[in-house]
Parts: sequence; C-alpha cells; structure tokens
Amino acid sequence: MLSRSRLIRVGGLLLLLGLSPWLERPLGEGLLPLLRAAVAQFSGRLVPTGLSLVQSDHQWVYALQARTGPGVMVGQLALPPGLEMSSSTLLGHAVQSLLLACGAVLLWPHLEARRRLAALGLLAIFVSVALCLDVPLVLLGSLWDLLAANFAPGWKPLIVRWMDLMNGGGRLALSLAAAALAVWCAGAARDRARAGSGVDGS
Repeated sequence: MLSRSRLIRVGGLLLLLGLSPWLERPLGEGLLPLLRAAVAQFSGRLVPTGLSLVQSDHQWVYALQARTGPGVMVGQLALPPGLEMSSSTLLGHAVQSLLLACGAVLLWPHLEARRRLAALGLLAIFVSVALCLDVPLVLLGSLWDLLAANFAPGWKPLIVRWMDLMNGGGRLALSLAAAALAVWCAGAARDRARAGSGVDGS
C-alpha cells in the first residue's frame, strides 16, 4: 500500500502531466533566453540569426535560422558565407525531459522530505544544463546534417552524431542523469552539514 507522502508525490506528478499541455507554451518561451545563449556558444562558424518558438502542424517547435559564416568547411569543401538555412525541433522534447526529471526526483525511493526538496531545487540547474546539451545541439546538428547531405554525402561530423544520440534516447538518459545528480548533490550537502554540526558539537 502506498504511503501518504508517496500518494501526494504521485498526485503532484499526475497534476504536472495533466497541466503540461497548458504549461508547454509559457515554459517554452521562458526557456528561449537560455537556449539562445547556448546556441550562440555552440554555433561555431555558423551564424545564428534567430531562434523562436512557432506553431507548426498544431505543435509548438523551436525554429532556428542561421547562415554560414567565413571558413565553413563541409568535408573537404569550403562553403561561401551567407548561405541561409533553418532547422526545428519539437518543444515537446524539452517538456518531456523536464517532466521525466521531475518525476524521477518525486518518486525516488528512500529519500527523506528535506533531501527531496533540496534535490528539486538543484534539479533546476542540472536540467538547464541538460537542455542546453540537447535542444541547441540538436538544432545545430540538424543544420550540419543538411549541409552534409547537400555538399558532402556520407560525411558525418561529431555534432550530427550527437544529434542522432539525443534523438535515439540520449535526451531521456540526460534527464535521468540530471535527476540522479540532483539527488546525490542534495544528499552530499546534507551529509556535510551534519558532519559540520557534529564537529561543532564536539
């Protein structure tokens, strides 16, 4: 039989899942500044010209526009600057990652209430990192995949391989890793606090 605290956590998770269709757009818009900064950091010789949240076929997607900058090499071919291109990825992927990480922390077994709350607080940091390794790199990887398909078939740079990894289940693994790291850090911080109290008390 489920304990009262577990029932509350399961109920909270189900509430999050139920509200996710209404939270999706505001959440997606709230993440835009973070994702734009990450795209700028990872773009390399591509020049991002816009990252926006748009609706396509009744689904919200992140749409990235970019152009080639000076010195872009695709395989052995040097491309001229100014070639424009775009890519997109579903906002639902980011929301799915957030819900999975939150659900993992909420349902993590044998976790005292204070440590669980601390883990949820830390989770915001680790999930932000996970999202920056997912959405921006998938968008940029899609651009490089497009360039490779048009100018160097068979050439597959590392960022395209990373995109394939994320789309093949890697984003779920990242979400679970973020949850596990948040739980571990919350426990480590609490253990240090207890050790410090013991030293002060002695």
